[in-house]
Amino acid sequence: MYLATIGFIVGAVLFAGYAYSIRSYTVSCGISRFYPWAYYTLALTFLLWGIATANGNQHFLNISILLGNALILIGSALLLEIVTHKKGIVLWGVVIAIVIFIARLMFFSPAPYMQGGILIFNTNIIVSLVYAMLFFCIWLPANLSVGKAIGSLGKSPEFTQLLRGLFGLSTIAAVFMPIARTPIMVVVAFVTLAVCYSVLIAVNVLLRDNK
Repeated sequence: MYLATIGFIVGAVLFAGYAYSIRSYTVSCGISRFYPWAYYTLALTFLLWGIATANGNQHFLNISILLGNALILIGSALLLEIVTHKKGIVLWGVVIAIVIFIARLMFFSPAPYMQGGILIFNTNIIVSLVYAMLFFCIWLPANLSVGKAIGSLGKSPEFTQLLRGLFGLSTIAAVFMPIARTPIMVVVAFVTLAVCYSVLIAVNVLLRDNK
């Protein structure tokens, strides 16, 4: 089994675990009900990439990258309510996501490849910039907003800063992963994501148990 397969499956479990661990806060902290579902789309994306890397078929790998991109776009649309504080904007976000995905299909074919058991996304620079904008302009602000809400339960400014730091670092790793051109760079990005979300899950569980 490829190292990439194991990594993506672990990532899928972590994202699903984070989504599940945050669900109980959607009411108590006023977090959008769409927030956990955005992370379920990431979990499904990583699971899909794990299956594709295990399969080894290049055509299937290409399709999995496109489907993963579509899921990330949907997840981004789900977070718009948190970022804009506007009800009903998620539907418009989905429409925009569809347009972006069609452009991706028509003009930017994926060209991933395996190297040393690691998936190199080999993402086009324009596609990379679009997804970087999504993570920095949508995912990061949404996560920081949620971090502030969860941080208030810890009753400590340092605790809130820890959460903000974890979300910031994980966002950088998420943006860096598809543009990395060597296996070690991909591994560093993934390990960073894994550590950040392991800590975030632990924080959610501990706070819930201490309520």
